Amino acid sequence: MARRLGWLALALLTVAGVYCQKKGVFEDTLKPKAGFAKIYEVSATSTSVAVGDSVEVRAKVTDLQGNPLEGKEVLFSTDLGTISPVAETDSDGVAAAVFRAGDRTGEAKIRVKLGEQVTTLKLKVVSSRAQGQLGGYTYMFSVSPKELLATGMDTALVTVTVIGPDGSPAPGVRVFFATTVGRLSESMASTDSEGKASCRLVGPSSEEDLVGQVTVAIDTSKAGVTVPEPVAPPETVRFLGVTLNLEAEREAVPSSPVTTSPGKSPRSLPKLTGRPATGTPEVVRFTE
Repeated sequence: MARRLGWLALALLTVAGVYCQKKGVFEDTLKPKAGFAKIYEVSATSTSVAVGDSVEVRAKVTDLQGNPLEGKEVLFSTDLGTISPVAETDSDGVAAAVFRAGDRTGEAKIRVKLGEQVTTLKLKVVSSRAQGQLGGYTYMFSVSPKELLATGMDTALVTVTVIGPDGSPAPGVRVFFATTVGRLSESMASTDSEGKASCRLVGPSSEEDLVGQVTVAIDTSKAGVTVPEPVAPPETVRFLGVTLNLEAEREAVPSSPVTTSPGKSPRSLPKLTGRPATGTPEVVRFTE
């Protein structure tokens, strides 16, 4: 009797399961709720970073249909160096954190967590950012300064030194420059008798802070027709946003620098000062 009841119960469960599956009960139960968030991808502005330097790590969060989700909290941690511990996604679904390398080289494992989801990104921490080797040639490059005001006029000097296989400076080597932000005075130059080549990096004009990457590649054949790939990690340059506003008293001002009236002291022009823009600009009228 008990055996018959067991078989009967099993049959009823099977029928109920088939019915629920047809009605979509199981599917609705297991289906993620609307707004379910997932880590779509994790990336960095560079796969390597020099000791003491920094790069930006970005995590993109979307729903199951690939739509970006705003306002999601993403946690960051690392076993080498330091990183901003938490960031919130913007309208593009991107949460950004700054990774700063310490004084030790090695491989940094950056842990990115969203709820119960965890993704790991690996970055290489190297002793010198500005060094690469190609076909027995070694080249070093630097950008100075590494922080500029984003006025559209401030510049930094990019300098490259190429050493040949015999350990001596290598003249006549073509050097290619590139940047992700701003512009360069020239994109290619050849090394001189001291194995050096340089160009100027001109910062952009921006009210927002920006971060750019400068890369350098060399052509040791001295006669190539294609631009070679960089073999040295890029240099990071920061551009600080600038807003300038000129203000003056709202009054008539003499067109000459100083005017003198009988019995009165000379009168100077009002001082113009620069500061972050607020309100509307003032109008100054000049009189003869």
